[in-house]
Amino acid sequence: MENRLPQIKMNDMEKIAPKGIVTHLIDPSYRENMELKKYETEQFCDEPFAQFTDMEMIYYFLHQERDIKEEKNRREKTKKEYASTLVSFYKQLHTYEETLKNDVPDYQEGSILKNIRPRHVKEYQKWLSTAPLGRNGQPYKITTIAKKTIILKSFLQFLHKSGYCTHRLQDALLSASIRRDDLPNRDLSYNETQQIIDHYKEHPINYTLLLLLATTGMRVQELATAKWKDLKYENGEYWLHIIGKGRKERDIYLFGYVFEALCTFRKIRGLSTTLSAQDESPLVTTYTNKAYNYTYLSHYVSKLVRRTNLSFLQYHDTNVTAHTFRHFYAIHSLEKGADLFRVQQTLGHESSKTTEIYVDRYLKKKNNASLLWKQDEF
Repeated sequence: MENRLPQIKMNDMEKIAPKGIVTHLIDPSYRENMELKKYETEQFCDEPFAQFTDMEMIYYFLHQERDIKEEKNRREKTKKEYASTLVSFYKQLHTYEETLKNDVPDYQEGSILKNIRPRHVKEYQKWLSTAPLGRNGQPYKITTIAKKTIILKSFLQFLHKSGYCTHRLQDALLSASIRRDDLPNRDLSYNETQQIIDHYKEHPINYTLLLLLATTGMRVQELATAKWKDLKYENGEYWLHIIGKGRKERDIYLFGYVFEALCTFRKIRGLSTTLSAQDESPLVTTYTNKAYNYTYLSHYVSKLVRRTNLSFLQYHDTNVTAHTFRHFYAIHSLEKGADLFRVQQTLGHESSKTTEIYVDRYLKKKNNASLLWKQDEF
């Protein structure tokens, strides 16, 4: 039996949970069938997507090959994020299907995407920026709006380029640029970081997780997917080879005391502490010796910080997360004398502009002219 993408009928859209639709959309097993359908349609029609449904267009967009090297195409995490945004967009349009029918003179039955016009896209973006869809029933933050706008624009460009939609719908989207002042304050001082880590000094598992994040600047996903076999001892130093964002490789330096804490962690888990290029076990594991799901690990770290109930936490604009420790690493490295380029390379940032955002508030404070005054100037 052919492995076809399940046909989601228009009338069933309201009954199916978004997660259920997303699960089908990110399933790669339908990809070969989609390519075959496109090939056969192209043989007999001028337009290769003439026989595609709306859902098939979303699926094809998510899984389309953009580079001959597979590793340069969209990863599962990215596909899931894109699919979630596009399903929300589609379901909202479906809610107003009857309005569309009355608003579009040449309405085509069986498709929503073919019937939307630039004015509908503009209305959707306005709704997206004001609807209570964010945390605690609040509207989305500008950073979230910006991400979703980028995804929508890319998808609408694909629809126009493929010939599925004749209107340039992407042109209706307003810019959702982010200023540095829009970004949450993730600065964490050395003293604050030390207090958080010291709180768990008698808990080797939690202590090691926090220590690894604070002293390496690793992304939480990099920590969750790191393997023991990739840890090497060279010239008296411990180096962990990781594959980061965009599948870019780099080496992370581990201090001796961090390695010792890691060994204690692994002994508790019943794992080997002997360095071996054949040991496929995760660097850190759950109590069942499985690799951490990075989303779970991220939430777990945030929970650990909240549980400390340290007094300074009440003055932070946002929760201290696993990513906050990455910002701490960047700032503390500058305080220790590293230049911006060195920090950028160590963190694996493709652009120095990203690194600048990490340390922007710190540098503004450090370069404040008032610091040149004497404390008793008047």
